[in-house]
Amino acid sequence: MLEYLYVIFWFIFIEMLGLISMPLIGISCDRLADRGYSAAKALGIVLITYLAWLFSYVWGFNRHTILISVFLLCLISGVVYRKQRILPEKKVLFSNELVFAAGFFFFLLIRMYLPEIYRHEKFMDFAFLNAVMRTSSFP
Repeated sequence: MLEYLYVIFWFIFIEMLGLISMPLIGISCDRLADRGYSAAKALGIVLITYLAWLFSYVWGFNRHTILISVFLLCLISGVVYRKQRILPEKKVLFSNELVFAAGFFFFLLIRMYLPEIYRHEKFMDFAFLNAVMRTSSFP
């Protein structure tokens, strides 16, 4: 039963990343119908990862560096939003969210029925994940 809470948490977290990074990508994608919202989730993940990587040189890699990265992204995005206030249309926003949710739950179903580490590359992916979880600094 607890696994469902993880799924809901990750879905909401990725949605929040999309909303947080929407003003930042709206600057360069203001001519698109969705104002870049379809790419905002990916940009949010990339920016938080990059900021956490940069801050890991100063404070080491832990939860605090990730939270500082999220806070800094929220702060920058809030400043940009106050100056700009460009939002996509609700119809376009709804269709983007529908496509994202369908893809998210489709790949969730695939992982649900095939959770094992299978074939060649996934063993190394699992090793990288374990190494990241155990380290406090990055190269």
